[in-house]
Amino acid sequence: MQFTIAALALALGLASAAPAPAPAPAPAGAPQHEDHWVPTVNFVFRGAAASFPLSIPADGKTYPTNSYLNINLIESGSFDAASYCTFSTTQAATLVGSVRYGVNTIEVGPPQPILTHCCTSVTMPPKTAKPKSNPTHDSKSIDIALANQSLRWSSISVSRNIDAEYKSLVARDPVEAFTYITLCLVHAASSLLDSSEKLEKKAKQSLCDGGKSCLCGKPASLNPDHFLTITNAGWSKFRGQSEMVYVRCPDDFDVLTYKDYYSYAVLEVLENLVLDFVEADGDWKGQWAVVEGMVWFLADEISEPLLMADDGERVDRLVKLAAHVLLAMLALLESRKLLVPESGIRDLGLVMAMFIHLTKLLRPYGLLEEWDDENDEIVPDLAHVEHYIVAYSTKHGILLRGPEGIEEIVERCDKEIELLPATAANPDPWKLGEAIVKYEADYGTDERPGGGRGKPSIGGDHHDITAWSAAKRTKHSKTGKDPLRKEEIAALKMGSILRPS
Repeated sequence: MQFTIAALALALGLASAAPAPAPAPAPAGAPQHEDHWVPTVNFVFRGAAASFPLSIPADGKTYPTNSYLNINLIESGSFDAASYCTFSTTQAATLVGSVRYGVNTIEVGPPQPILTHCCTSVTMPPKTAKPKSNPTHDSKSIDIALANQSLRWSSISVSRNIDAEYKSLVARDPVEAFTYITLCLVHAASSLLDSSEKLEKKAKQSLCDGGKSCLCGKPASLNPDHFLTITNAGWSKFRGQSEMVYVRCPDDFDVLTYKDYYSYAVLEVLENLVLDFVEADGDWKGQWAVVEGMVWFLADEISEPLLMADDGERVDRLVKLAAHVLLAMLALLESRKLLVPESGIRDLGLVMAMFIHLTKLLRPYGLLEEWDDENDEIVPDLAHVEHYIVAYSTKHGILLRGPEGIEEIVERCDKEIELLPATAANPDPWKLGEAIVKYEADYGTDERPGGGRGKPSIGGDHHDITAWSAAKRTKHSKTGKDPLRKEEIAALKMGSILRPS
C-alpha cells in the first residue's frame, strides 16, 4: 500500500488566494545581522511520501537542504517565501506561491529535489527600533513546544507527529494561529451543521473552489458579516483529528482487527481532544481552539463510526464529557469577562449553536439521555446540556446562529436553569477535572505506549496503526507483510504525517 503526506486542506481543495502578508518582525532572541534583526524562516518541505523541516535566517545567504527528496510543496509559515526567497532545483521548475489557512506555501512543479534556498527581508527593523519582545512566545517557547510531547504517544506514530505539528504551528506564530478565517457554505451543508434544502442549494450554487472565488481560508476581517468562521488553530485542530482517524482505519492498511475496532479508534480520537483541553490549561485561546476542533469533529461525518460502538454507555459518557468541556470553557470565559458579544471570539455563538444542534442529532442514537442509575442531583445535568448553553447565551447576550432549526430548540430550553458562578478564583465551577478523573478510572487502560503497564489512562495512539510494531502489523496484515515500507517508517521517525492514498 502506498502512502502520501497528509494535508486535509489540500485534499478538500481549500486554499486562499488572498495576498500574502509581509514577513513579521523576528521575536526577541532572533539572529542579528549587521545593524538589523534577521527574521528566521521556518520551512517544511513536503514530498509525496515524507517531509522535513528546516529553519534558516533571512540574511541573504545560501543554505543547502542536504536532501534529495522530491518536493511538491514548500511551507514557510507567516513568511512570504515566494517573494523573499529563491530556490535552486535539479531541473527547470515552476514555483507558484499562495496562502493556505494563513500558511504561506509554494507549489513545485514538477516535483523535484530542492538543493539550496536563500531568503532576504526588506522589512527587517533597524537596531534603533528594537522589536518588542514577547516572553510568552519567544524562540525558547518554540523549542519547548516541539519537545513537549505528551506521554500518551508512542515514540513513533502519525498521532505523535500531528500533535507536534500543531504545537509547532501555535508556538511559531501565535497571532496568526488565533486569527479568524472564513469557510464557505459547502462546509455547513456537507457537515451535520445544516442539511436544509435552501442551504444545500446555495452551497451547490457557490461551489467550493479552494478560496479562489469562495470564502474558504480567507481572513474573516475581509468578510465581517459571514457567520461561518474559525481560528486557524481551531481548523488545524479539526484537520489533525481527521488525520488521526485515517491512520486508525484497518481497511486503509489492509489489516484484520475486531468488529468495532474503528468505532473505538474514533472514540480514542475524541478522548484525545478532551486531554488536549486539559493540557492547554492556563491558555484560554488554546483551549478555545480545542473546543472549536471538537465541535467541528463531532459535526463532521468522520466521527460517525463512534456511534456504532457496542458499548453505548461509554459513548454516552464520552459525549457528555465533551459537553462538560464546553460548559467548562464557557465558565472560564465568563470568569475572564470574555463571554460577551464584543470579546473578539467571532465564532462564539456559532460553536454554542452547533453543540445545541448536535444534541438534537445525537439523541436518536441513545446519547445525552438520562440513565436510570444517574443521580438527579448531579450538576451539571449533561443530559440537558443545551439548557445550560442557552442560559449562558441569554445571560450574556450571545447571538446563537448557524444551524438549521436552532430557534425551535432554543425556544424549548429552560433559559433560567441555574448557572454556577465562575470567578477568577474558581474558573471551573462545573468540576470538569473530577469528571475526567472518574471517566478515566472507569475506562482507562493501563497499557503504555511502546509496552509495559502504568496508571490507567485514556486517549493516546493505541488504535493508530502506525504506532503498532512492525511485527504486530505483519501479524494482522491480510498479505502477511508490514503495510508500511522501510522508507515510510523512516519518514515517520522524521516527523512526517503519512496517509493511505
